[in-house]
Amino acid sequence: MGRAINSFHMEATNQLGYKLALTPHLSGQFYIKGNMRLFNEQNCDGKVILSRCMAFSLHDKGYAKPVAKILGRGISLVTAFKRLESKLPPVLYQASHRKNELNRIKQHTDVIFAIAPWIKKAFEANEISNAKLLPQGISPVFFEKDNFNLKEKENSRKVNFAFIGRVFLIKGFHFLQEAWDNLGNEKIELHVMTNPTQNENKYHLKYKSWADTKDNVVWNEGFLQNDEAVYLIKIDVLVFPSIAEVAPLVILEAATRKIPTLASDYIAMKDMIQDNVNGWLFENRNAEALKQQLSAIIAQPEQIVEMSKNIQPPHSMDEVAKIVESYINVSK
Repeated sequence: MGRAINSFHMEATNQLGYKLALTPHLSGQFYIKGNMRLFNEQNCDGKVILSRCMAFSLHDKGYAKPVAKILGRGISLVTAFKRLESKLPPVLYQASHRKNELNRIKQHTDVIFAIAPWIKKAFEANEISNAKLLPQGISPVFFEKDNFNLKEKENSRKVNFAFIGRVFLIKGFHFLQEAWDNLGNEKIELHVMTNPTQNENKYHLKYKSWADTKDNVVWNEGFLQNDEAVYLIKIDVLVFPSIAEVAPLVILEAATRKIPTLASDYIAMKDMIQDNVNGWLFENRNAEALKQQLSAIIAQPEQIVEMSKNIQPPHSMDEVAKIVESYINVSK
């Protein structure tokens, strides 16, 4: 779903008599800026309320929160007059467009596959009831090994943390770097598994250079999935400081090895991690909170094993395929 493929394509498909299933993968389905955060302070429920959505958008553009709220309310009132539509700039209709898209989705889809609980709840908040929760499936590569058992953690050994993914702003690596620099502990090692892309080169190189100055940071590039699957065996804790995500697969990949995750409390991660049950959460965008959680894990590494006992095995792609077929019920 986006500018190229939108709800008008769904309408045409529906009119041609085809069965239609939608699997949205972007938070922009509900939020103009794609970040499910209320004024960057708390998680959003995804309900499209015109005045609220426009206020968020204005706040993201630099308007003070009180001003943004007033302007958002004013815009929602003005754009309600149909005769003004051709005279007002399209940017004022961003929230209305999102609402209309959701209404057409409601009308023209047979089933919506929500790949995370928060997505299903967001559709329900917008009075769309045909969303079914579809678990994420991961590559069979991560199910090929049989030596995944964790060993007991001892205070005398190093705790191996890992960051896996692209190193760029939205992934929050700068929070991890700040927290890591303030730990002052020799019993730790951070393993980075990443691949650079052209558009993220400057940010990536900055933190790659930082890693080169650290004796307890191991920087890896160019891994294939099989390389990651093998490397994960040596990892104790996955660190996931992302500012925003939809339904991160890397947490599921780590789960095949019973590796608990320390993640920010963004809505997508809260769906996957129960704090102090199968992993840990820290306040989104808060490097100090991340440092405190890292310190607590380092001080009591035995809790890693306790968290791992509560990690549920993820689904394979074959299992997900069967669930899709059961909902669509395609006849030959």
